[in-house]
Amino acid sequence: LLAEYPAIAARYRSRFRAVLVDEFQDTNDLQLQLLDLLGEHRFVVGDALQSIYGFRHADVSIFRAARERLAAQYAAVDLPDNYRTDPEILEVLDAAFAVEHGADHVRFSAKREPVAGDRPLVEALLVDRKAVEDWPDEPDELLEGTAWRRAEARLLAARIAELVTETETETEPGDVVILMRAVGDMPLFAQALEEHGLSAIAGAGRGFWSRTQVLDLHCYL
Repeated sequence: LLAEYPAIAARYRSRFRAVLVDEFQDTNDLQLQLLDLLGEHRFVVGDALQSIYGFRHADVSIFRAARERLAAQYAAVDLPDNYRTDPEILEVLDAAFAVEHGADHVRFSAKREPVAGDRPLVEALLVDRKAVEDWPDEPDELLEGTAWRRAEARLLAARIAELVTETETETEPGDVVILMRAVGDMPLFAQALEEHGLSAIAGAGRGFWSRTQVLDLHCYL
């Protein structure tokens, strides 16, 4: 509509002094055309490393090209300040991912005070993916998923069980939260925890509806 009718495009352009586009790394070509029709005064925020919507036709090269073009004309500002996370955790993230991220990596600048204490705030639990991919299937295996994902779930569950039983940590099961990379992995990790006698509650996704209590109530109704 904006391309075919210049008067309508001019009307919309007159409404905005500038256009702010957040999550610009997820822009696709059609969206970029629309933004161009709304005018040149644009303020964009984005992070190439957060571009995960390729299946929705997002093209991170659009973001990179715009960043280079705008940096030559205007001020391009990095936003490394982090107010959410403890400095020790940010140090681990930078050390782990800086090389892999290459030129796109911007080191975090921690704005929180370090946490006092002797215990480490970060532990790395590593699964050798190549070593376990060739594991034979377990005939009576209740855990679904690839071998390396099963090994990952069991390793994490074992560590949580240790924390809960260690008296010096004073860790209760309710203190533990697992952030998942994918909703579909929830049953796998919940089952691994149950092998250690630990119950898990899914806080999002399909996991809520697969809880025993919910299924029982559904059947009753």
